[in-house]
Amino acid sequence: MPTPLVAFGVTHLGAAAGICVTASHNPKQYNGYKVYWGNGCQIIPPRDAAIAASILTPTNLTPWRLLREDELGDRLADFSPVDAASVADHSHPLVTDPTSEVRAAYHARIRAALCDAPGRYRDAAPLCYTPLHGVGAADARLAFEGFGLPPFVETPSQIDPDPDFPTVAFPNPEEGAETWAEARRTAEARGCAVCVANDPDADRLAACEYDPMTKRWRAFRGNEIGAMLAAWTFERWRAKHPDGDPTSVAMLASAVSSKMLRSMADAEGFRFEETLTGFKWLGNVAQGIDEGPGEAKTLFAFEEAIGFMFGDVHRDKDGISAAAVFAEMTANAYEKARSSSSSSSSSSSSSSSSAPLLPPLASYLATLHASYGHHATRAAYFVASAPSATRLVFETLRASPPERVGPARVRSTRDLGTGVDTGEAGGTPALPWTPGDSCVTYRLAFDGVEGGGGGDDESSAFDGAMLEPEGAEVTLRASGTEPKLKYYLEVVGRRGGGAEAEAAAEAAAEAIERAVWEQLVDGAPGIRRV
Repeated sequence: MPTPLVAFGVTHLGAAAGICVTASHNPKQYNGYKVYWGNGCQIIPPRDAAIAASILTPTNLTPWRLLREDELGDRLADFSPVDAASVADHSHPLVTDPTSEVRAAYHARIRAALCDAPGRYRDAAPLCYTPLHGVGAADARLAFEGFGLPPFVETPSQIDPDPDFPTVAFPNPEEGAETWAEARRTAEARGCAVCVANDPDADRLAACEYDPMTKRWRAFRGNEIGAMLAAWTFERWRAKHPDGDPTSVAMLASAVSSKMLRSMADAEGFRFEETLTGFKWLGNVAQGIDEGPGEAKTLFAFEEAIGFMFGDVHRDKDGISAAAVFAEMTANAYEKARSSSSSSSSSSSSSSSSAPLLPPLASYLATLHASYGHHATRAAYFVASAPSATRLVFETLRASPPERVGPARVRSTRDLGTGVDTGEAGGTPALPWTPGDSCVTYRLAFDGVEGGGGGDDESSAFDGAMLEPEGAEVTLRASGTEPKLKYYLEVVGRRGGGAEAEAAAEAAAEAIERAVWEQLVDGAPGIRRV
């Protein structure tokens, strides 16, 4: 069963908790134990620590032995007889299989809450889909059917669940062209311009689009998909509530994700909240908004690691509902592109535009950057030989804090492991922090100086005056589940700056990304580049 249906099922059934054993987007050796509390959110402190402590008690480290009937003695009356057969066939009164009920309720909910125009895009060109050998295909089919979308083109070599993931080295759609190879091959053979992918447990969504001008595929970053889905969701809300107060709705993003949603909120007036990394935080903060004072409602939340949540469904990332919403948004974008092309061709003109034509989704994203400022983002990782290697990196940075990162000046530092935030009036982070946590953010400034304020070769490649003076930051964080030291960075071009601002932001992001390795990490023992 896809992980999102477990999260949804907890609240739908009124369960005390939900448990899902999954390796997510990793090989099966990474199988983990994911726990949802009764609110449908992943657990956070102190419940996570209490569960971990219970697991580690000596009596629980050894598998329990089933007691024989004669060993129960006087307690026999307190127990209903249980045998393996009754558990397996769900005939025991304490064992039920709610899969059909949960699945039907889930699809009814996403159709009612998220589908903008049921059946309107039934004749749209189909997308190509891959579950990457995971469990998402059956529910993705139901979601597309419920939205009245054309059936997607299946990637045949990856459509069925297979824990060995035979066609990919790593079943993570973020890992690059190799992971997309089978889907793109199928899409090109079948004439599909857009591919979407779920990770194996179907709680994340990735997408790419073919550009006929360059004859190349563009894989959208998680931040880019998040920006498009957020804008589409707000546009749909505004269309349904033309006189609605935008402060009554909220959108959320994690601290390592793009601040595009914050820029949208500043312009459109809706509420924006930043949370710690992970949907356990996004979900619980969303609940606080939805059930807090006033009548605020969470519309959407996302994390750069291709996780997306729609508040009207449940409070965890969901690749199934995101795929259906993304497909409807895609159909709308391509319909508008066809209409625009038809209008242009019907009007005679002796002049032609020199601007390159973008495929519809890329064009939609470009309009968002034009409206809210070009947000150039990067997210990648270095491999750590052991947790001690990443700890040493943070110890070094804390002992000798950088004054610059490449061409940019460090204007403030937030350290969620020491509880220090030099950018806050009180000197402590607004976000929750944990002693010893390995997560440091450097907020950067370009000061609007020509050439980025540095004067060296890197900074001379862009015009610092075309950047938002305080619109850049870089975060280093140790992965909690993998042997990785991750980094995330963003540079924002001046709103209204057009192509110059875009070029400056992208060039500055490249320079800062180089500096992350060369200045902050290179030389640390046990850390290597991928």
